[in-house]
Amino acid sequence: MGELLTAIDSPELSEWMAFYTIEPWGAEADDLRASYAAWRLAQTWGSKAKLDDFVPTVDRPPQPKQSSEAMKRIFAGIAARATRT
Repeated sequence: MGELLTAIDSPELSEWMAFYTIEPWGAEADDLRASYAAWRLAQTWGSKAKLDDFVPTVDRPPQPKQSSEAMKRIFAGIAARATRT
């Protein structure tokens, strides 16, 4: 986290956050892509299932929207705690 704060400024972090909303990455995005592939394959075999039947559900609390400055403060706190341990 400390390296992130020294290597990236607020405008660039904002750009990455915006890019993620357009082209997400990570486990959740991978799950959605795999779900879509499985659903399409099931359709070729005559299944009447809906796409939602293939998408895994994970109960998570809603995440508040954070400004890039607020996120930098959060990361700074995490980095500071990590260096103390």
